[in-house]
Amino acid sequence: MSWRPWKRCLRNTSFEIVTTSSCTALASTEPPNSLKSLKSVSSTSTLVNLTGSQSKSDPKASSDSLSKGSLPSSAFNPYQYPWSIHQLALEQPELLEDGVETRPPRRSQFPRYGHSLASTSDDRFVLFGGFVNEKPSNDVCIINPKDLTATSLDTTGDIPSPRSGHTGVMYKNCMIVWGGETRTDNHDLSASDRSVYLLDLATSRWHRVTVDGELSPEGRSGHVAGVVDAKMYIFGGQRGDGQILNDVWVIHLAKCDVDYTAKWYHLNPGVNSPRPPALVNAAWTKYKAALILFGGTDGEYHYSDVWVYNTGSRTWGKLRCDGYFPVPREGHGVAMVADMFYVFGGRAPDGTFLGDLVGFQISCRRWHTFRGLGPAPSARSEHTMISRKDQVYVLGGHRTGAMDASADESIPIIHILDADRVFQLPPPRGAPPRVAV
Repeated sequence: MSWRPWKRCLRNTSFEIVTTSSCTALASTEPPNSLKSLKSVSSTSTLVNLTGSQSKSDPKASSDSLSKGSLPSSAFNPYQYPWSIHQLALEQPELLEDGVETRPPRRSQFPRYGHSLASTSDDRFVLFGGFVNEKPSNDVCIINPKDLTATSLDTTGDIPSPRSGHTGVMYKNCMIVWGGETRTDNHDLSASDRSVYLLDLATSRWHRVTVDGELSPEGRSGHVAGVVDAKMYIFGGQRGDGQILNDVWVIHLAKCDVDYTAKWYHLNPGVNSPRPPALVNAAWTKYKAALILFGGTDGEYHYSDVWVYNTGSRTWGKLRCDGYFPVPREGHGVAMVADMFYVFGGRAPDGTFLGDLVGFQISCRRWHTFRGLGPAPSARSEHTMISRKDQVYVLGGHRTGAMDASADESIPIIHILDADRVFQLPPPRGAPPRVAV
């Protein structure tokens, strides 16, 4: 079978890229000296080797060293691999003419996990909350993926309390935040915040939305949320007392940005209709008028099922899948590019942090596993994953007691996956044509 682009249905696919000493002559010999000088690293000295040979250098060293803030001393590869690692340029304090700061220095924005990340219509990312240096936060940061800058946003109004495990979604020019873990005392089993918060990016002002009626979902964290046709849907999550849920709620946002009012509706698929089990730390994303759900845990088991929620019929359906099934997980990230549903990271049933990238091709209902795509993110969970055009961004996360930052924790990094190159890596000089199996 000849090589074909990923947009066509492929059979089970798994690629290996290893470091080879014979390919160093093809690479550049001027790598940056440190992460502080790094603006964009597209790949390391790893090259495709279809014969399976390997030099003495560890193929994992490049990715691990980058995530720890030190660059490999080996030469960089001229090929542009799908994964790349970048440094975010943080906002500098504003200074007066005499050099005095106009405001006190901000607390470091990174490293961070358990936050939310939403995409605006003008291709910016809005980050809110999460744990920063192991303390819950409620700050807002605007990330521009075009120039890789991260700017703190001073906000006013009904500012939400510090939290993690919440959801933040975009509607028009507003970010809607709901739920999350807000307690500071581990012995406090009170319900999580049930209020709906709206951040108007035009005015940088928070508003607490007035909910019509008495019906509203129980406060929770670790749930999922998505917007389809001016409605925000939420599913699952865990209450403050530990109970895990599998209910679906929808809130109409049509008047939310006008008079700051909205109304919740409980969507019951019916007694005999299929539905996912109660889940926390699952992930879903929008695909056309549906929401695709993957993974999560019910507190006893971890899952790798793919569920589709049809917002039109308000029903669930479980998809039959082929290919290399991924490890069941929770705390992972998902993002959609075309009809490929990418999944990265999370925690396995034994608590191991995962660093694999898998993709579910909806048109074929087939799983694909990807390996050796350049400087991939280290294993992690509770990160965010978001798509923009044909690129996927991975930011933050928690891993074995540490978060994703360099040795100098004030230097945040972001990983970018160029989805168009996932199946289009050029073979090394003299290698036979690549085949899909």
